Amino acid sequence: MQLKSAAGLKSLTVSSALVLSPTVFLYNDFNDASDVNSIALNPKTNDYIKETNENVYTGLILRSNFEEYLAKWEKNTLFYSFSNQIIKDIYFQKIIAMGERVVPLIVEKIKQKPSTLVWALNIIYDTKISSKPETTIEKACKLWVKSLS
Repeated sequence: MQLKSAAGLKSLTVSSALVLSPTVFLYNDFNDASDVNSIALNPKTNDYIKETNENVYTGLILRSNFEEYLAKWEKNTLFYSFSNQIIKDIYFQKIIAMGERVVPLIVEKIKQKPSTLVWALNIIYDTKISSKPETTIEKACKLWVKSLS
């Protein structure tokens, strides 16, 4: 009876090992050039590659433009005293014109360093995160980050 238990356990162990062990491939297991060509020539693959490249390219341009507009806006408005001057700056307007696509970049910035850039979210979403008069820029930034994360 003990032998049967041991034998049962042994076969269970062996079958578990077979199920759990990963398949190991070698580089040369794939050696048929016709497989490569059929994948590369597949229209769906080409569409996917094109779409991925466009998304990456668009994302890089978006970030580059945002960083440029942000730097110029910060430089232009460094000594402004009135909120209407800050939000009417041409580069702030360009950031807003980027719409919701730029929101993750704005959130990234205000998470790192709270600023009046948070007002762009108010305009993009056409809402204020808080209507309390005592809400500071820092608090508004934290509320937006929490709300959009």
